[in-house]
Amino acid sequence: MKEYRFIKDYKSNDELRKSFSKLATETFGIDFEPWYKNGFWKENYVCYSLVCDNEVVANASVNYLDVVIGEESIKAVQIGTVMTHDSLRRKGLARKLMEKILEDHRDKYELIYLFGDKDALEFYPKFGFETVHETDFSMKLNKEKFSLCDNQKNTNIRKLNMDDEQDFDIILRLTENRKPVSKTLSVVNDKYLLLFYFLYVFRDDIYYFEEEDIIVVYTVEEDTLQLFDIISQNEVNIERMLNKIVQTGMKCVEFQFTPDEKVGEIIKTNSTQQEYELFVISRGVELPKEFVFPKLSHA
Repeated sequence: MKEYRFIKDYKSNDELRKSFSKLATETFGIDFEPWYKNGFWKENYVCYSLVCDNEVVANASVNYLDVVIGEESIKAVQIGTVMTHDSLRRKGLARKLMEKILEDHRDKYELIYLFGDKDALEFYPKFGFETVHETDFSMKLNKEKFSLCDNQKNTNIRKLNMDDEQDFDIILRLTENRKPVSKTLSVVNDKYLLLFYFLYVFRDDIYYFEEEDIIVVYTVEEDTLQLFDIISQNEVNIERMLNKIVQTGMKCVEFQFTPDEKVGEIIKTNSTQQEYELFVISRGVELPKEFVFPKLSHA
């Protein structure tokens, strides 16, 4: 019978960290080593793992974040990178890790949450998690309000290059003590997660607005602008920012966070995404009626 040894917080152990990265690559197609070697893996991210024959075979990671709701900042835990080796699934390993994480954190944090697969709808409620439904936020681009045109309006906007030292310094500076992107619900103390997304997912979608000294992360899909994040150390006029990037043919903006500045008629609908479910354990924290966790805060 195989024996499993529990370990946590071992990022400085090269052998075990690389084993964790190997499992993550096999499970999610993501190698965590570049994130570590670039110095982005901080104390906010702690692995809870089971080891067999000195190989990481199961993991669930703890992320320490601050969730901002209105004027209140809440110390929260987000659980992520939940994975088990293919040959050992459905043997109770994930359950053991979840029990250990909750034992360490349930009485210390007001909010514990995770984004689980749709097929985990029956798994997480066993530990006290409740399903919470998010909201989709979008806005039609009114031609009278937004100057939709093909001319170069954005002369003070440029794409940042993660490999350029000066550009990287801008990224580090603005992500260090960012303002919440929303007063309704936002996540801060998340620099390490932002750098993860910049490194692996949005490397070509990071734009710097020099005049405003802000970073905007966005993509364009056909006639829709996908607005993922606005990173700034000051308040941002979203309408003015959008006026610099919308172009002819764009009909809609989809917000991948909760917008709270009415730059137009915000359309709110029940989330229709099929990728995940939000599971929450709350100790008296009242989440907004209509919200979505920022996509770039997902661990």
